[in-house]
Amino acid sequence: MPDRIYTTDLPHKSEDTEVLLKGWIHQIRDLGKIRFWLLRDSEGLAQIVLVAPKKHPLWDIINKIKQEYVVEVIGLVRHNEKAPNGVEIEFKSCKIIAEAVSPLPFSVVEQKTKANFDTRLKYRYLDIRSPTTRAIFKVRAACVQGAREWFLKNGFVEIHTPKIISAGAEGGATLFPLYYFGKEAYLAQSPQFYKQVGIQAFEKVFEIAPFFRAEKSRTRRHLSESWGIDVEVAFADDKEIMRIQEELIISIYKYVKEHCQNELQLHNITDLKIPKAPFPKITFVEAMEIAQSKGCEVSLEEDLSAEAERAVRETFDTHFFITEFPLSCVTFYYGPHETKPKFTHKLDLLAPGPNGVELTSGGQRITDPEVLIRRAKETGIAPKSLGWYLEMFQVGGIPPHAGFGMGLDRVVMTILNLPTVQEAVMFPRTVDILTP
Repeated sequence: MPDRIYTTDLPHKSEDTEVLLKGWIHQIRDLGKIRFWLLRDSEGLAQIVLVAPKKHPLWDIINKIKQEYVVEVIGLVRHNEKAPNGVEIEFKSCKIIAEAVSPLPFSVVEQKTKANFDTRLKYRYLDIRSPTTRAIFKVRAACVQGAREWFLKNGFVEIHTPKIISAGAEGGATLFPLYYFGKEAYLAQSPQFYKQVGIQAFEKVFEIAPFFRAEKSRTRRHLSESWGIDVEVAFADDKEIMRIQEELIISIYKYVKEHCQNELQLHNITDLKIPKAPFPKITFVEAMEIAQSKGCEVSLEEDLSAEAERAVRETFDTHFFITEFPLSCVTFYYGPHETKPKFTHKLDLLAPGPNGVELTSGGQRITDPEVLIRRAKETGIAPKSLGWYLEMFQVGGIPPHAGFGMGLDRVVMTILNLPTVQEAVMFPRTVDILTP
């Protein structure tokens, strides 16, 4: 018996080579005297041709096989330009490895009308077999790999921080409390405090990990459990952090374009546009002026509303930064701008257009413990609740530094132009979704 190969290996096999494939029966076409199976494995599709199937010694097995049965098939390579990958397999024998119910809750074959997202999520174990759904998570994996390769090439060290914590980096009502051996603890909103520790040993650190926010938001861009690409850099300012973000997002896009052509095409993206640096930069006040010109209500006392942010995004056709956020609408570890005391060095990176979204948030951090205490009080956080974090600055020896958090789910969403961020997550968690 030949060794198993994958569908992507077939174009490299010579005519008449005997091959063994394993996978799922994706589709069956029965023309009477000839039957076609599309076999799907983790790499793609292969066409199996069964001539006169009813006369085959294995007819009882052949006739039993339905869509999504797991099978192994032995056959001969036949080069055919009309077949997937330019190759089809002349059937010799097969074996059923696992059966599936018939009819299925819905077909994973691509159709003009797909099952709605709620149904697809209920049967996620089936939905993920669909080529377009699977493509999302191949692209997601490529985003992670593209990011990690860029970090390692540029001298960053990967760290891993706790997700059960005693105090939130941002405080407020978005903390998930939990019972921890008789004490109250929380799920981490961010690795912010810990990556600031990391730079004191390694200077440049990153983490790719989940974070949790109890936001009761039902929007296309919110999740309760998200994945972030978090970065912190010693001796960096806002300008350096923007340069890093530009290089990182470009690296991610290039990696996806190079390694995911088939997946992009499944989502009707024939030529993924690579962003070009430097990205445009506008201040928060300039963003307000754009939003006001389009009839949106804005205020220096709070962040841009979803409507106002959309109005700003629609004026750009490339990724762009909003800089110098007001002090009144940022978290406590952002301090006042040196020459504009009502503003900060906090900045966001946004993907453009009506379907774009905020991708990152970051900037320079406070290193003066007295300023940190004052800012904590101004934002309603009791300094004593900051514990070891505040003590770290009082002990001293903390260099100037800056960093950001990038939403991995949102990056995938914008690359593939998905309707919601939930589509970019294999098992999304929202205010309404807890299973599967």
